[in-house]
Amino acid sequence: MSTPTPTIDIENERRWLQNHKHETGLSWSELAKRTGLPDSTISLFGGKNGYPGKEERPAEHVRRYREMLSAHEAADLEPVTAPAFFQTETSQRLHHLFLMAQRGKMYYVSLPSGLGKSTSARQFQQLYPNVILATMRPSSAGLMSAMVRILSALGQDNAKGAPDRLSAQIVDHLKKLRHPLLLIDEAQELTIKAMEEIRAWSDEIGLGVVFMGDMRLHKLIQTSDVPQLRRRMRPIVWERPFAKDVEALADAWNVTDPKCVKFLGEIAEMGGGLGNPTETLCEALLISRSQSRPLEVADLKEAWVRFSARANRS
Repeated sequence: MSTPTPTIDIENERRWLQNHKHETGLSWSELAKRTGLPDSTISLFGGKNGYPGKEERPAEHVRRYREMLSAHEAADLEPVTAPAFFQTETSQRLHHLFLMAQRGKMYYVSLPSGLGKSTSARQFQQLYPNVILATMRPSSAGLMSAMVRILSALGQDNAKGAPDRLSAQIVDHLKKLRHPLLLIDEAQELTIKAMEEIRAWSDEIGLGVVFMGDMRLHKLIQTSDVPQLRRRMRPIVWERPFAKDVEALADAWNVTDPKCVKFLGEIAEMGGGLGNPTETLCEALLISRSQSRPLEVADLKEAWVRFSARANRS
């Protein structure tokens, strides 16, 4: 006894296909490959006047394709692992900046999240001696909390005492080092008072300092009445990734298709540094690997639509 074929809502499948094509930017030719239908059949089925023959067959192909996408979305597939640290134009410039700061200079760097400033700082710390990396949090905005975080980075956990005592402990520790460099990550969380205290350490012992943060850091310093602090610090402000950053990202992931590299660059230009292109690339690779084929720009477009939809819902 044969199993009855489920009734297909042809108009529902047509509407879904039209919306899917609009959202992903896929061509009819690309959709034909994914559904297993001829180019002419799927373009007519998804067109204004519909397919002139029996529409159950193309509707069934569209239904299977739609359900495959849903299954991929829900499947517990092995995650795509991002490459380890890779050199970019931004990381190279930060490396040079850190070397300059080791000479007792002060800088602040404001750039969008996702450009690898934290990774670059950790990499520099691993390469050179006497580099202290302290990452701030919203809870460490005040002077006392900031100094506790810095002492923790120096290996002194659970530090307690009056502000002047903690400050003296930090200075005593740092002045024993040759060419010490203090890297403050997420520095937009600091107060101006905390920055002024760190500037005083630099003045006293020739400490190199780099404050790193997002664009809020630049706004905080430029709108505050701190002329002495601004005179001591050179601002470095990068609002977008460099073109070579995207090329380095693609190279690290072994993405060689020029169309794919171009689309990754377009995503990076929308903001979010290299974070958004990386997330999109991870999802696109899941799509291509689930179908046992190389990455295509259509996979990136589809992944970007999904990623954007999730971001808009959050």
